[in-house]
Amino acid sequence: MKLDDKFTRPVKVKIVTRRIVDGKEVDVPGYIIKYKLWFLKDEKTPLFNFTNPTLSAEKSITPGNYDIWAELPSSSKQYPQKRTRMRIPDVDGSDAITIVLLLN
Repeated sequence: MKLDDKFTRPVKVKIVTRRIVDGKEVDVPGYIIKYKLWFLKDEKTPLFNFTNPTLSAEKSITPGNYDIWAELPSSSKQYPQKRTRMRIPDVDGSDAITIVLLLN
């Protein structure tokens, strides 16, 4: 493997949306996942989105820093409201990572 292949190999990412109910995290399906590169976080429009809503939202993404959020299809409200940079790390082989977005 060439060195530049390691930095461009896509990583399978699964997004799970949850709320805290009675002190426990509970899965909340039906949210659309949108994302853009972190350095474009101040741009108004998303550049990419997952094709399936949560709980089956999976996509292969190139490792890097991203702004990732969830929206209900019938609303433009975004969760989490205060977003932070999310790092998609390079993983070996067919490994996948899961990101949990808390909607509270």
